[in-house]
Amino acid sequence: MMVAMRSHDVQDEMQEGFEPAPLPPIAADGAPVLTPIESVPPPRPSLCRAGPCKNYHCFQIQTDSEDPRPVKVPGTLPPGTPRAFEVPDGTLYRSPRSFHVETHHYCYPTTGVEMKLGSLPVITCNRWHPFGATTPSVDRADFLASEAGIQYAQEVAQWERDREQEQEVDQEIQSLIETRQREAATNQPGETP
Repeated sequence: MMVAMRSHDVQDEMQEGFEPAPLPPIAADGAPVLTPIESVPPPRPSLCRAGPCKNYHCFQIQTDSEDPRPVKVPGTLPPGTPRAFEVPDGTLYRSPRSFHVETHHYCYPTTGVEMKLGSLPVITCNRWHPFGATTPSVDRADFLASEAGIQYAQEVAQWERDREQEQEVDQEIQSLIETRQREAATNQPGETP
């Protein structure tokens, strides 16, 4: 008799209670006022990849993505440019074929149980068990004392310092905003820093 494997998707739980953000304000011309896109900070180093854990499984598959379309360039490109073809009123350039991958992260904490982790990092786990030793508590201590463990700890510490610095800057800006809002409410402009 075969037993079906149970699957648990952490991402589904995280979506419960999700609310969309409010719409941006609308300008006089009817277009939405959009703020510039900020770069996303790097994710915290995942505990699963430190060691790595015996229960962690990561794989990538090639996605079926459309190749870039040729672009017509006015004029000519330097002689010998790969994938460039002269046409009557310019040059046709074809970019290299696209190659995109989709990454999947899974945890198999015990026999018959599968958890899809998604791309979010795991910060703590009581089943984290690096490859190569016999008992998890000894494995963890040995790993954290190893060169790879020290490097992982340094990466986490650097990530935390970067986030603290971002928070400090944000607190200063929030304080400045509150000051300006109070000044505007009392119609007493202050000095510009």
